[in-house]
Amino acid sequence: MKADKIIKNAKIFTADKSNPQATALAVKDGKFVYVGDEAGLADYEGEVTDLGGRFIMPGIIDSHVHITFGAGYEFTAFRAEKAGSSGTFSAKRNTRC
Repeated sequence: MKADKIIKNAKIFTADKSNPQATALAVKDGKFVYVGDEAGLADYEGEVTDLGGRFIMPGIIDSHVHITFGAGYEFTAFRAEKAGSSGTFSAKRNTRC
């Protein structure tokens, strides 16, 4: 199979409990089509990058926003309180002007 990018000789943290570490991966159309050992790369052809044993991990993306508008806007805050011994939390709304 043709891949856009092949990476080998890497230390890859996959965040997958069933396959937590890998040494190779292949990407096609922006998606992982293979993650595993280098023997599995035999089924793929494409641009190969040898990472020389360097580490790769998934990107950590934080997509929340902190609102910092000026005066005149209503701000809503949530106060978390422990709901019980189960470790869950509930939120109570506090509105300020």
